[in-house]
Amino acid sequence: MCGRYSLNASASMVVEYYNLRYETERIYREFREEKEVFPTKVEPVIQNVNMNRTMVFTHWGLKNIEIKSKDQNGPPVKLRKPVINATIEKIHSYWKWSQALKADRCIIPATEYWEWSETIPKPNNRYKMYLESGDLFGFAGLNCSFIDDDGSKKIGFVIVTMPANEHVSQVHHRQPGLILKNNMEEWLDDSCKEPEKLIYHAEGQEIQFLNEIPVPVKTITPKAKKSKNTNQPELF
Repeated sequence: MCGRYSLNASASMVVEYYNLRYETERIYREFREEKEVFPTKVEPVIQNVNMNRTMVFTHWGLKNIEIKSKDQNGPPVKLRKPVINATIEKIHSYWKWSQALKADRCIIPATEYWEWSETIPKPNNRYKMYLESGDLFGFAGLNCSFIDDDGSKKIGFVIVTMPANEHVSQVHHRQPGLILKNNMEEWLDDSCKEPEKLIYHAEGQEIQFLNEIPVPVKTITPKAKKSKNTNQPELF
């Protein structure tokens, strides 16, 4: 779920919407619009640094994390693919999610995201998902450490996902949890006791979708130019 998203907004729009007042010169210098964000890329997230709301850049997804084996007595299993989402159903039961929920929460700014329908055959199954209001929005995110392939320790974020409402379920069975503008301050505050209650489940048609059917590429074969009659014999 939510394997691509975009941030088609200017730095000033993001600074204003998320009320960023700390290290703004750096933010304007480092920020870039993103037409399509892929997992493992380094992207902006909103979080508190020294009690100030600001923007930092971290990896989307966690590599080489371990989960419990299906065999209760077996060793932990290391996942090969990066983990990019955290289901709200396991936000307390999986130790990485529960630790981050307590004291390392973030908001991922976005303007839309994409889903691939589970019922429509490729390549016509890609859908753009966006807010009916057309506003910027923020995914509920968790920051976690992970060990990269080269052995270095890095920080990455995951997006919290929830069961899809009836409207969104026409495309996919999951949807991202959102942090509403009036809940951002509390979500980013480490002293918040029950942050999971701030994760918003969009209802009805608040999330709209649009089928992005790929445009077929028309191949044009250039016509051969007729050679002028120069009364010279052709060599080939």
